[in-house]
Amino acid sequence: MKKNYAIILILLLHTSLLYSQKESEVYKKTIASIGLITDRSGAVASGFFINPTTFITNHHVTEDLDIRSAKIEMKNDRIFRVKRIITESKINDLAIVEIKDEAEYTLELADGERIKRNDNVYSIGNPTDEDMNIDYFHLTKGRIRKVDDDSWFYETDNHYTHEAHVIQHTAMIRPGNSGGPLLNSDGQVIGINTFFYSDSLNYAIHVDELIQLLDKNDIAYNKTVV
Repeated sequence: MKKNYAIILILLLHTSLLYSQKESEVYKKTIASIGLITDRSGAVASGFFINPTTFITNHHVTEDLDIRSAKIEMKNDRIFRVKRIITESKINDLAIVEIKDEAEYTLELADGERIKRNDNVYSIGNPTDEDMNIDYFHLTKGRIRKVDDDSWFYETDNHYTHEAHVIQHTAMIRPGNSGGPLLNSDGQVIGINTFFYSDSLNYAIHVDELIQLLDKNDIAYNKTVV
């Protein structure tokens, strides 16, 4: 009996180490492409680069953004100044931002058809607590619970109804994670983290929604011009 317990303990430790190793791999592969977006108001949100001059975040992040003071801070302390908002889509809460300089690293967008229930996923962003303390470039892990069309509203947005194809997942997000990437085990973007209801009820806009917006505006991603 003791031998069986020992075997189980070894298996659990092995599984834990594998998860820890995978988290580290995803983080190292992607963190240089993920930023914190803010302005003189001090509001904090997240986002990521899909080409050297194009940064992705949420519409509810950019709608009140002060462009003159807006900046994107990277983990290596590099700072990019925002040039303009290329386009915003309020209905599915997405925004595409152009910077004045060029970023060196970008994220790859995943094939939306390969996103499945129970896949392992990772959220990276800049969550804040009730006192606005920031957990800079923080990673959480979880699984996909559901992929479906959904609608939601924000209390501060006069109950305007947003609609999109979304991914419900358990990789916990908080205020400040808005606009940050939801990643698969290969470090590819499968969604844009947008809202949550509880620790296990977190929602990301499906990457297909972003791809449609990029294609519509002829914006390059995955090292190609669409």
